[in-house]
Amino acid sequence: MSSLFREFSNYVRSPDELDSRAIAFIDSRIANCENLIQQAAPEVRVFAVGLLADGMQAITKTLSSSFCRQLYLVASGTPGCLYLGRSELSRNTLIQYQTQLPSWFKPLDNNADSETPRLHLCGCNVAAGDVGAEFLAQLSLLTGAEVSASKNIYSSLVFN
Repeated sequence: MSSLFREFSNYVRSPDELDSRAIAFIDSRIANCENLIQQAAPEVRVFAVGLLADGMQAITKTLSSSFCRQLYLVASGTPGCLYLGRSELSRNTLIQYQTQLPSWFKPLDNNADSETPRLHLCGCNVAAGDVGAEFLAQLSLLTGAEVSASKNIYSSLVFN
């Protein structure tokens, strides 16, 4: 699934309770990847996605055993596109992931009152231009999440 993994909390849950902590997936090619992992808040589960890993599969598998309401994807980006391992999440590949994406933020027990999920795309220029705006809108529709991303060069990151 990934080349690195670190859980930052002593969070204890019963076997039948889904983990609700925020989750961050960081592409291992990101400069200072190890520093970002070390700086993550204790309430955030962090996974580093290796160069050859299928980032989309790793995210889908991890979220299937979680009730995560905040997801951070930290990777290289271009307008309307993010790269995680060998996966490309873009306006052009959304159709390829149309069955996976709706499962990312499934409400627990179909609880309509649950918190609106948030998806943070932390990559340079992902939301730039019409392509970026269209990508975010389509991704929001497929995931049911509020999606945020940078329109310019992404210089700082805080998980909270």
